[in-house]
Amino acid sequence: NCSPFLLNATIKYHLNKFPESVVVQELKENLYMDDLLSGCDETEEATEMYSGAKEILKEAGMELTKWRSNKKEIADKTESGNDQSNATKVLGICWSETEDCFRFEGLEIPSDVLLTKRLILSMLARIFDPLGFITPFTITGKILFQKLWNMGIDWDDEVPSEVAENFKEWIEGLDKLKQIQIPRKYFQQETWTCVKNQLELHVFADAAEESYGAVVYIVAVAESGERETSFAVSRARVSPLKKVTVPRLELLACMLAARTLSFVKDALKIPDTTYYCWTDSKVALQWIKNDPHRWKQFVSNRVQEIHNLTDPSAWRHCPGKDNPADILTRMISANKMMEKQ
Repeated sequence: NCSPFLLNATIKYHLNKFPESVVVQELKENLYMDDLLSGCDETEEATEMYSGAKEILKEAGMELTKWRSNKKEIADKTESGNDQSNATKVLGICWSETEDCFRFEGLEIPSDVLLTKRLILSMLARIFDPLGFITPFTITGKILFQKLWNMGIDWDDEVPSEVAENFKEWIEGLDKLKQIQIPRKYFQQETWTCVKNQLELHVFADAAEESYGAVVYIVAVAESGERETSFAVSRARVSPLKKVTVPRLELLACMLAARTLSFVKDALKIPDTTYYCWTDSKVALQWIKNDPHRWKQFVSNRVQEIHNLTDPSAWRHCPGKDNPADILTRMISANKMMEKQ
């Protein structure tokens, strides 16, 4: 762990020698180990970002190479202009430059492999999905693993047959993940001008006995009133081993929704944008709408955190059948998840 720490500390020390600018801010916020992930609205801005970042790090004896862009004009100005490969890894996810979309490589597991608790945990750990594109699928695997954990079998014992069939079906879905493509851009229409006050955030929360989750959508509103909606991020958790009532699970989902909404606002730098929070639980909604000190400690603590992160007046009720977060609480296969894209 020493090398990553020293690299990070060295870069921060070096960047502090420069006056604040867009390039310096991007290097401070979007440099992950030795990878810079950034973007610009215009080709000219991207060219300036490229030149500025190279010059700043060059003074520290560091050279940024292997540049990738979805714009040919930018690629031609960098040393990657003649690179014919079509995809690159972005924080563990494949990004196709020509199609400008994210893809998953999936996992290949031999059919004759012995299915053990250790192997299943290893497969779950190898699926890296920071924005939650395939959360409905991964949460299914985690629910199955929790059931396996409750059985108390050893790490290298073969999984019981009654659970193995469900896991085998889930494992088969890993290969189907290769067919999923997620556009990098939130909005596909070139006419959209994403001014901050033209955006809305909508977060939905839902819970069931086995899991709970939240999903955030970004809505662009044009002057004509036309709207376009785009997925932003999703999160899901398996329900605690200690049994919790469904209304309390719904409250946990609302707390996760508030945290996820706060994360999106900070990441996109839109702290003052209009937002709406939705739940299909009337009990959880009443808890949130009232003073947290009225309730017992479990409810009170979580309502207080929700109040700290969101305005209680922003919380509203939506019917369960219209709640998109419902898919996060259902054990679904890869095929069913792809049908709902």
